[in-house]
Amino acid sequence: MADEKSDAPDAVHTNNTLGNLTANEIVAEKEADAGKSVVKEKSTQDHNNKTVAEKEADAGKAVIEEKNTQDHNNEIVADAGKSEVEADQESDDSYYGHIDVYDFFVDEVPEIESSNINVETVLRKNLRHSDLKRMEGLRLLRKYLDKLKTPLQAPADITLTDQSGEEKKEWKMSVVKTNLGLYLREGWFEYAAKHKLEIGDTVIIEALNVPEIKYEIRFDKNVKRPKKPNKAKTEV
Repeated sequence: MADEKSDAPDAVHTNNTLGNLTANEIVAEKEADAGKSVVKEKSTQDHNNKTVAEKEADAGKAVIEEKNTQDHNNEIVADAGKSEVEADQESDDSYYGHIDVYDFFVDEVPEIESSNINVETVLRKNLRHSDLKRMEGLRLLRKYLDKLKTPLQAPADITLTDQSGEEKKEWKMSVVKTNLGLYLREGWFEYAAKHKLEIGDTVIIEALNVPEIKYEIRFDKNVKRPKKPNKAKTEV
């Protein structure tokens, strides 16, 4: 019995030691798990940051690609505009190809300085095929627009008083801007049809600063305009 009693404290000590080891192991495991969670959370955050960075990079690439596409489209539109101008030139050349006199064919005409300082020339040109047949309308010339004290804005609607007849009718026309410059569109075709304007006729538009800006339009018929030759009939 004495031996059994002497062994009891050792058993208690052993059990306490094992209990302490088990508790320490549990704490260690919890700390390890906590460390793993921190590492995992950091990895997840890094992954999320990488995903966000990739999305931002993709968005940046998309913006650049969209801009490049827009620039490309603008180049296509500009090239198309140039092609139309060249087509107009070829059409006019073909129409008047049999004529030696080209003085009425050139769209720009000699400038005439007005003695009235309140009168400015907005346009003075001989009509071309493109001014009457193309959807763009009447092309305005920069040589006059750049000299205006009050620049012509676009888009805008302006009223022009017709000086070619006695009734002084007012015509409303729209000013539009394209890659090729400013044009008169809405109202212009009705005016041209009303007066039966043709290729080679001279159109003059002036701005009167008295004191508000007023626009006047008139035209001169070109008496030297040739008729388009008839195609030769093929003999049977």
